[in-house]
Order: sequence, then structure tokens, then C-alpha cells
Amino acid sequence: LNTSASANLSIGIAGPATGASGTLSSYTISATNSGPQDTTNIVMTVTLPANYSFGPGSYACTSTGKTVTCDAGTLLNGAQASLPVQLIWNTADAAAVISASVASDLPDPSLTDNTSAVQIVVSTGTNNGNNDNDVPTLPQWGAILLAMLLTVTAARLQPRK
Repeated sequence: LNTSASANLSIGIAGPATGASGTLSSYTISATNSGPQDTTNIVMTVTLPANYSFGPGSYACTSTGKTVTCDAGTLLNGAQASLPVQLIWNTADAAAVISASVASDLPDPSLTDNTSAVQIVVSTGTNNGNNDNDVPTLPQWGAILLAMLLTVTAARLQPRK
């Protein structure tokens, strides 16, 4: 039994700093083991803002209110585990915060990098001068492509002169 075993874990959040009401935003929560030992029973906890919808990642996750807890298993020395988080912003908030933390069975010599938080500005979805709303949503793209397909199909079915 190695009583001096430790693993320096850290966590980070990557994704857009802005969002619009009714749109989907993707974030990645990444836990890293900087060693010196491999560690087991990695748990990532993510606290999500109010007025969101959450899509689960590839780990065994449970959700209670705004808190999502995911078992990331074993993390080897130098390895990283990533949890994709997709949020649908249901309403506009002046500022929403996503926070995350990571823990394991082993002592961590540096706890300051075991938590992370990012602030996201969520707008109403109206054009705010940056033309974000000029990009069609996924359902709109589907309707555009279907209309194009029907137009091409109808043109091909016309008798040739």
C-alpha cells in the first residue's frame, strides 16, 4: 500500500461565451490527471445554469436539479477525460454560469485547479448586431434542403422537349 500516492487533477470548460434563447450550445468539460499516479473513481460534477436542457455525455451521469454528476472511471497519469455537455438555452439570462469540479480516490497536492467556472451571456435571440441570427437552425436547414430536393426532383420529372 502506497500511502504517499497522489494525483494532480485539474478541470476545464471549453465552449462559446455567448448563447441565444432557444438555441443549442456545446461545451466540453475536461478532467486531466497530471500524475504522478494513475487514479481511479474519477467523479466530475457539473453545475448548470437555470433554464437549460441537458444532453448526457458518454459517462454514467446522474442529474439532480442543476447538478450533473458523472463517473469517469480510471484516469491514467497524463490522460484526459472529456464530457460533452449540450445546453439548450430556454430563456435569456443576463449571465449564466457553468461550473465544474473533479475529484478522485487519491489525495490531490493542488486543489486550486480542481474547479472551474465560465460565465455565458444569453441573449433573447434577437439580432444584436453580430448577425448570429442569420445562420439557420438545424430544423431550418432541414426545410431548406427538403425544398431544394423537391425542386430538383420536380425539374427532373418534367417532360423534355
